[in-house]
Amino acid sequence: MTRIPFTCTDCGQTTRSEGCDSCHQWWDVLDHPMHWDRLGVAISLGEWCELLEADDDYKRIASTHVGRWWISTVWLGIDGLVGLLHHTPMIFETMVFDQDGAPGDDFEQRRYPTEASARQGHDEMVQLVETLDTVGHHPDIVDTDPL
Repeated sequence: MTRIPFTCTDCGQTTRSEGCDSCHQWWDVLDHPMHWDRLGVAISLGEWCELLEADDDYKRIASTHVGRWWISTVWLGIDGLVGLLHHTPMIFETMVFDQDGAPGDDFEQRRYPTEASARQGHDEMVQLVETLDTVGHHPDIVDTDPL
């Protein structure tokens, strides 16, 4: 991966990919990390920002259209449950969007800890939406979460 030079906002120093040699402001991985690469390896905020700005192929896991529905699975790389110790980071997400609705009309969401589980979850969501689309139901009114 090609990394862009980093300019520290504290000291103004521009450095190579390791981050600021003086204060390491953006490059330190926290004691309880909240940023992860696609392999599930803890990364710093700076590394996460670089990956987030990278080619969409890194972020996009799968994308499927079923009728008016768009099923999208992406790498988020951030764990929203960072305050909970000893849990598996949920860093991938599948969402179902209504292509005919207003922007932001999302109808279903699932999170996953690994890319493999995200791919499997995407395929399962596609099957669910295909079934519901065939019988005329909307994904927002069906609770498929086993919890």
